[in-house]
Amino acid sequence: MSFLVNLFRRKVASNASPFDFLDVDIHNHILPGLDDGSQDATLSITLLVELKKLGFNSVISSPKTINQQFPNTPKSILRRYASFISSIDLSNRLLPEYIPPVSLYALDSDFSFIRKSGELLATADNYVLVQFVDSVALSFMEAEIIELIYAGFKPILIHPEQYISLQGNSPYFESLVSRGCQLSLSLLSLQGVYGHAVQKMAYKLLENQLYSFVGTGIKNQSHVKVLQNLASDRRIMKKLMEYPFENTQLINRNNPL
Repeated sequence: MSFLVNLFRRKVASNASPFDFLDVDIHNHILPGLDDGSQDATLSITLLVELKKLGFNSVISSPKTINQQFPNTPKSILRRYASFISSIDLSNRLLPEYIPPVSLYALDSDFSFIRKSGELLATADNYVLVQFVDSVALSFMEAEIIELIYAGFKPILIHPEQYISLQGNSPYFESLVSRGCQLSLSLLSLQGVYGHAVQKMAYKLLENQLYSFVGTGIKNQSHVKVLQNLASDRRIMKKLMEYPFENTQLINRNNPL
């Protein structure tokens, strides 16, 4: 009898949309041809369909802005978004709601010029996505975050668990959060995609409830399999389902610059 019960439970779980409790993915690289994520519309559509299957009803793409590598601007990102959505049937129920994008800004030496120009692709509520760069001085990146806060922005530091120089340094992130910077977990980190140390740090920050948001970070088809494997891990999924993520704060609030 217990075997039949467990079999039934497995069938129910396999038919469910495992990440529907998150509702929206706030960090991914699906918008084609802008960074090291999807490079063509066909793959982008495939990834959107897969995210919908996984339970994400809404998706906000976050192409990187790194001047020396991906010199995107609000205008170029929004042009690409407009071109992409014009080529797909947005009423197709296999697709999630594809909300206008934001950019993920590297806190490198060029970022201060972008910040001072006022041309940041953030949400209408002034949430702006940023990422640390291992080769840049921590003091410089901290100063840029504080400048954003002073200017009325709400910085969200994406995948903080991935920064090599801060591995195991949970108190540093506690201090950063106390100063007004919010953190966002990458689901891929939980599956060891970026190594054991990153995985361990992700669990530590999760345990200390330092994250406010969570995103997939998805770039390609192999990442879909990673997310499917994560969804089958009941222990991890229970932790995620019980966590007070605030993803829905960003839904339908993007600023079409």
